[in-house]
Formats: sequence, structure tokens, C-alpha cells
Amino acid sequence: MVQVSGTISGPPDTGVSVNGIRAYVNNSQFATPPFVVDTSTSSLTAQATTIDGLTATASNTVMSVPGAPATTLTTGTPVGFSPLPLQFNLMTNVAQTIQTVSVDYEDSTSYNGTTLGNLPIHTYSLPGVYVANATITFTSGPQQTASAMVIAIALLEQRDDLCSAYAYLRAQMAANQVVKATQTMTGDLSTRLTPFFQAMATNNEIAGVAAQLGTLAAGTIGLDAADLLAIRDVSGQLLGYPVHFVRDSNGVWRINQM
Repeated sequence: MVQVSGTISGPPDTGVSVNGIRAYVNNSQFATPPFVVDTSTSSLTAQATTIDGLTATASNTVMSVPGAPATTLTTGTPVGFSPLPLQFNLMTNVAQTIQTVSVDYEDSTSYNGTTLGNLPIHTYSLPGVYVANATITFTSGPQQTASAMVIAIALLEQRDDLCSAYAYLRAQMAANQVVKATQTMTGDLSTRLTPFFQAMATNNEIAGVAAQLGTLAAGTIGLDAADLLAIRDVSGQLLGYPVHFVRDSNGVWRINQM
């Protein structure tokens, strides 16, 4: 199992994937959940993708060692919204008497104890990518170490990415750019709406429709899907309709239903 982190520079709603695994982005930092790398893998490639399909890649050579590690530090919640409470589990198969157990959570806090298994719940109060490092000291023999990466995401930044995707749709419709407008959508929705958008563009109606799409308001935002309500003023009356977003395989937020 591996986790990969790094930094990116790009416009809002830039997605990142590593060897096809979606990463999560917060304030120009990205991190993947744990994923399996087999012994045939010789490199890890990170790809950044913008909503209009531009990409950039970076690769590092890796060496995969067969077999399970002697000591592991894991959590069932490697990704979540900040503040992020989670429980680490520390295990070792080293047959020695444990003297001390310590975990540096990389947020200026730590844990010290003498037992393995589920550790006390720790909360990451601020958004960011953190690497928790555990050390087991035995009464005899060398120490054992293990680490686990987590990413605490700012909900506000997630919402900004969703609003950016919606604003890009409206801007491209207003500019009569059908192809770019439908790039904001997942494949099925894009296929269904492209003929409709093309007809509106031919009749010079698409810009008018863009002006009527309204503004995103309240809703529910998850790590990989979101449901927001778009509000518009019609003759002095506020009307709303739902817009459903999903993160695609490249980690980019796109409109799935509207």
C-alpha cells in the first residue's frame, strides 16, 4: 500500500490523479488515499487536469518490495473535511516486549503510551496534508516505525471549486462556446445536451439561457459528490432547481445532472 502527496499550481477545480487513482486537493496540496502497487509497477505518475481538459504530468521511479511490512499505522478515514476526527490503529508482528509507543501527528501534538491497537481519537483541527509517524520501542532490539498520511479538506474550498465549475459553464454558454460549455459535464449529460446546446447556438439563444441559469446557493457537499440548488429571479419570484456534481476519474468536479 502506498500514498502519494505533492503540490500543484493551477486554476480552481484542477483535479489530480496518481496512476489512475483520484487524489484530493486542498490549498495547492494533494494526497491520495492508500492504494496497492504491485511488484510490476516501476513508476508513479501524477496527472493534473483542468476542467477544459488541459493536463500536466510528473513521474517518479519507485521500487515495490513484496511482502507486508512488520509494523503498520492505518486509519479508516484518510480523507475528510476539517476539523477531521479519526482513529489510528497501530500494529506490529515483532515478537518483543513493548516499552513505549509514540505518535507524532505532525500538527504540533503527539501521543505517548505503551499499547498497540486502536489509539485515542485524534482531531486535525486545520485543513492540510499530514503524515502521522509512529515509533515503537522495545525492551530489547531495534525500534519499529510506521507512518500514515491523511488530508483534511476545507469545505469552503470544495464549494469554491463547485462554483468555479458552474461559473465556467455559464461563461462558455455566454460566449457561444458549445464544446467548452459541455466540457463542464460528465459524458452522459454532455452527450444528451450537446445537440440542444448546438441548436441554441445556431439560433443565437444560448447566451440568453446562460443568463437564466442563476446562482448556486445552499446544498450538500461530499468528498466526491455534491447537490446544490441554483437560484434565479423570475419576474420577482425566486425559483430554484437542483444541480448534481461528481468528481470524475481525474478528480475534476463536473456537472452530472441539472
